[in-house]
Amino acid sequence: MFSKVLLASVATIGLLLAGPQKASAQTIFACVSSAANSPIIIVPTANAPCPPSAGGQTWTKISWNATTSGGMPGPTNLLYPYVLNQNGFDTGFSIANTSADPYGTATQTGTCTLSIYSTGTTPTVTLTTPSIAPGTVYANLFSTIAPGVAGYMFASCTFTYAHGFAFISDVGARNIAMGYLATVVQTPRPNNENLNN
Repeated sequence: MFSKVLLASVATIGLLLAGPQKASAQTIFACVSSAANSPIIIVPTANAPCPPSAGGQTWTKISWNATTSGGMPGPTNLLYPYVLNQNGFDTGFSIANTSADPYGTATQTGTCTLSIYSTGTTPTVTLTTPSIAPGTVYANLFSTIAPGVAGYMFASCTFTYAHGFAFISDVGARNIAMGYLATVVQTPRPNNENLNN
């Protein structure tokens, strides 16, 4: 946490030194790690490399516009409490990057790491989405990413304001179907968590 605060301070100082005209149009680029409690690393340009992946830790380049308040981007963690591709049923799901809005929110681009649990304490399937730009939606089917799996899924997104939807139906959606919104989960998860979206 200290490193994120320090980096936020460095970015803020850089914007102040750039002057109001330059700061008002500045886009900040950073690298965010898939590992818990890793720092956000500010990089000078969109083409600057992130650290190399090592030991299962991967890095994702993100960007956000410093024209509005909002400071450093924070992750969004979504919980899809029931997903499956079994017994003639399939789950379609989406993740929207809603940082593009009419309220002057700083836009961010990033990816989401999908961790699907069906048995045991480790994910049955883990994968990372392609980059999701502001104002766009990533969508997929469990028959494509996790055939034969039933359980629940966490989507750990490197950008703020991710929201999700899931739709479960018999294949072809001929007889039965239901949909639900993914729950935004606070991390670290407190005892007696309050999942009010």
